Amino acid sequence: METVIICGPQASGKSSIVKEFPNHTRLNRDTIGGKMQGLEKLMEEALSKGKDVVLDNTFCTSEDREPFIKIAKKYNSIIKCIYMDTSVEDCLINACVRMIENYGKIPKNIEDDKSKHPDMFPPAPIYKYFKRVNKPSKDEGFDSLEFRKFSRQWPKYLKNKAIIFDYDGTLRYTNGGNGKYPTCEEEQGYYTNRHEVIKKYKEQGYILLGASNQSGIAKGHLTEDMAKKLFDLTNKNIGFDIEYSFCPHSVPPIKCYCRKPGPAMGVEFIFKHNLNPSETIMVGDMKTDETFAKRLGFKFIHVDNFFKE
Repeated sequence: METVIICGPQASGKSSIVKEFPNHTRLNRDTIGGKMQGLEKLMEEALSKGKDVVLDNTFCTSEDREPFIKIAKKYNSIIKCIYMDTSVEDCLINACVRMIENYGKIPKNIEDDKSKHPDMFPPAPIYKYFKRVNKPSKDEGFDSLEFRKFSRQWPKYLKNKAIIFDYDGTLRYTNGGNGKYPTCEEEQGYYTNRHEVIKKYKEQGYILLGASNQSGIAKGHLTEDMAKKLFDLTNKNIGFDIEYSFCPHSVPPIKCYCRKPGPAMGVEFIFKHNLNPSETIMVGDMKTDETFAKRLGFKFIHVDNFFKE
């Protein structure tokens, strides 16, 4: 008999590895429900009947893994461990991709939706995992231990290209107020050299998109309707109907996937417009814009260089 324990952070790619063991009895808490202790009972039942078993759960610590190793040894089962050595950044992207594929959206208020779907969860569990994880060791009792590196493969049908613009400090500036973002028309100012540069890229076939953090909404400094009005006025001033998305949340703590450098706005654009990440450009003025681009495989160009006269 064989027991395979596939462990690693949430959205690290464990379920794809399960497919390598089609004849094993799969035990997964998300699909079966209940607590981990319930899986122990099911594992004993399967092994007692001579069945091979595959478990794909986070198994964050050696304490989490220990009961299952003991059960496997009790039935003289070979124990293999596969650890998904996936970065926190890739896990965040994977979680967003999974939500798009399964539900067609990444909820902005994910706390309202997570109870309905076991694989729809906020980013906090992923961050928590990486704070408390101790990676498996062969000394725990495994007969073999394999670390799998995650390698992202975007679908081949993603062939379009786009420019994704930040807004504040990139397409507009703020007069007065807090100086970081406008909260009303009077506080919004415009740069004079944007239209002609953007026009050149549009003529080359680039889709024009916008991604902006708007924490002022959560802080009560402006409403979502006012934010949309200000984006529309910026578009009108530039002379292009740029499709925009924005994050209305503030931090700390991080409760959403959409606040840059979180990947949600980028993932949504990729699948909505069939964008090839390697052909997509992010233009912004902040380190968060650069990190957002790097995580998703976009090229980053600082606003000063993009609109260089």
